[in-house]
Amino acid sequence: MDPFKNAYEKVWSRSWSVFFLLGGVIVLCGIVQPGYGADGERLWITDAAVVEAAGTQTAVDGASDGAGGGFFVWSDGGIGAQRVDASGNPLWNPPGGIQVAASGSSPRVISWGSDLIVVWQQGNGIFVQKISSTGVPQWTAGGVQAATGGEYPILAPDGSGGAFVVWGEAMRIAHVNSSGILTAPGVDGISLGSNVRMGWYKDMTAIGPMSVIVVWADYAKNIVAQKVAAGLPWGATPTVISNDARDEGPVDVAFDGVDGALITWSGLQVTPTKNAQVRAQRISSGGSSLWGTNGVVIVDSAVVGGAPDDWVFYEVTSTIASDGWGGGIVAWNDWRNDAGTTGNDDVYAQRVNSGGSLLWTTNGVLLPPWIDGFTAPGSQRRARIVSGLAGGAVVTYMDSGGWSWDISATRLDGDGNKLWSEYVYSDSGYDQVNPVIVYDGSGSSPHGAIIAWEDNYVGNIFAQKIEISSAGVENDNCAEATVIGEGVYYGSTLEATNDGSSSCGQSNLSPDVWYSYTADCSGTLRVATCGSSFDTAFSVHQGCPGTADNEVGGGCNDDCHDGSFGCGGLQSCLVLAIHAWETYLIRVTGYGGAVGDYTLHVSMEAPMNDDCEEALPMAEESVVFSTCMATTDGPDEPGQCNIFSYTQIESDIWYRYYASCNGVATISLCGSEYDTKLAVYGGSCPAGSGMVLACNDDACGVQSEVTVPVSQGAEYLIRIGGYHGVQGRGILTVYINPADLNSDCRVDYEDYAYLPDWWLANGCAAPDWCGKADINHDYAVDLNDLAILAVHWLGHVLP
Repeated sequence: MDPFKNAYEKVWSRSWSVFFLLGGVIVLCGIVQPGYGADGERLWITDAAVVEAAGTQTAVDGASDGAGGGFFVWSDGGIGAQRVDASGNPLWNPPGGIQVAASGSSPRVISWGSDLIVVWQQGNGIFVQKISSTGVPQWTAGGVQAATGGEYPILAPDGSGGAFVVWGEAMRIAHVNSSGILTAPGVDGISLGSNVRMGWYKDMTAIGPMSVIVVWADYAKNIVAQKVAAGLPWGATPTVISNDARDEGPVDVAFDGVDGALITWSGLQVTPTKNAQVRAQRISSGGSSLWGTNGVVIVDSAVVGGAPDDWVFYEVTSTIASDGWGGGIVAWNDWRNDAGTTGNDDVYAQRVNSGGSLLWTTNGVLLPPWIDGFTAPGSQRRARIVSGLAGGAVVTYMDSGGWSWDISATRLDGDGNKLWSEYVYSDSGYDQVNPVIVYDGSGSSPHGAIIAWEDNYVGNIFAQKIEISSAGVENDNCAEATVIGEGVYYGSTLEATNDGSSSCGQSNLSPDVWYSYTADCSGTLRVATCGSSFDTAFSVHQGCPGTADNEVGGGCNDDCHDGSFGCGGLQSCLVLAIHAWETYLIRVTGYGGAVGDYTLHVSMEAPMNDDCEEALPMAEESVVFSTCMATTDGPDEPGQCNIFSYTQIESDIWYRYYASCNGVATISLCGSEYDTKLAVYGGSCPAGSGMVLACNDDACGVQSEVTVPVSQGAEYLIRIGGYHGVQGRGILTVYINPADLNSDCRVDYEDYAYLPDWWLANGCAAPDWCGKADINHDYAVDLNDLAILAVHWLGHVLP
């Protein structure tokens, strides 16, 4: 399985140029011709430069160098590596590359910045090595030994320059840090809790810094998963993803763009009836299955038909990539169009949205370039997929529609339309098999998907780069900003123009793209570009054209220094207070003209005091609050809070009030922006119903207010929620006696002296209520306030 295809890992694993091998020689199949080609066109011409290497090279794998070129590793009895630039020129010890290890097989590679990390197996175990951008090994000569045994290793980045390494048959994982040191417990790592059914029936994806999800088919023929974060697994045994009665596996895994994983697999059944299915599942970072028990069925042989023997006795495999919106695009081969005599399997694709609903043509979109009626001549199989631009994908596969096995590719948009379907390589009699594909938008234009395959005639590996053009960027202009909600969004500024400016990042001439966000409630917005491939900047504006003049206050950032985001130093982040139903325009751009692929994270921050145990302290004062994104952790109150037969206080937040005087405290939400509900408790979080001291719904319009006897120095918990869970922004004011203007627990001449300055200021506004001088809360300090003060002073109201 290919762990380098999904959106998250594009940061670590960029596109790679590829080669074919001829009699111990690696031959570059073509050179990029900058400025030429069209969407779907081949970018490399034949008869290009030759890189010689001893022996026969097989099992080639690659990753991006982040500059339009690539790193390559292969097995030739040992393990070799080479770096080529965006034009296909070899950079390391041409023509033969460098030797990573004298013996080994099954190499896999990822990239970190301008370095690569490679893992392989050899007779005495699993080894891993980091190589610099100039081809110099960085760790122990011969590699760091991760395991004393094992087979078919895979790896994923840790986000800090190191890697997680997984191997079978007994599934285990180890971590090597950026310095090449194995973290505890060291060699042989830790167990993932079970064995893998077949060595290659496993896959892994990074889902964040120091966090990966590993998925495999176990001995029970079920699909299981483990998350490992900071060296710790979910538990002693893996989480079951599917325990369907069919024999399940192999698997393919991709990052879902949020915090979990997308998984696809096939399941076969021989008795009581022959049947096969392709399924998919999305799991959260906590291990919850988000697409129902045992996942969603992508295709079922019982529904689409075909020869049952072919479905169960020949291969049915699937592959998945993120659609950039929390869902996935699945490609697979199946046998619906085979009557049992022709050996005809075809490749299809389907998109599943973030909620698990199928979006494209029922039972999938038929992909091959040559279609005759409802099928394609010959067979198509072993599909591999990468995410493309604008929510689509590019799929490559073996295609025997001609005289022999050739290599084809299809590009799909987000709606399942085929933008092109092409033969990547075709000849008149020899087989080309086992394609792999990587897409990257780095480096100079034109950009493309790079597809490599094996040639069975001479035992070589060929490659071609197919252009992917964006045909313009949909959200290139502020006026055409893409409307979004909370989530993770992917895109590129490579084809964008400039129509905005901002106060940070030296980005006034940088290409930019735009998003439009409108919050359902007032609160705190978190925006970041963590995981982007270039030096980003972004700003938030209140209108078009977006300029520094209409930036929201504090709404521009170049380099993120807030550790809570987990960004690299050149990515951007900010935290911004926003208001319900106002539209905010987010400009994504690059520092000083930089361009590249970006990942935009948008989320509303849950209140700090969402839980009772995290109540914020307050005294007699006024504070602005928001319940946006708040959950409910307080008890139902069928007694005092039974208002119109509604007894709960939903979407609640908490304050811990310390009374400064003896008396009767007024706790008010009057002036808030939504339909509130309010309760007051003693100093301990309520363990159940019936502990409430006071409760109110609509004391002042649809806002709430209560009065509660309090004792000096005592603590009281204030619970603020919304009627039937409504969320919003509001004002909480607490006072014991409104005439005690200087909070010294008495009303006297000092309070009288406090009043004139505010009176002469001629009015005030919430939430300060004029520093308490607006005693009757009518947004003015006048004779009415003086009269109230006089009554309390002369009447000695305070105890």
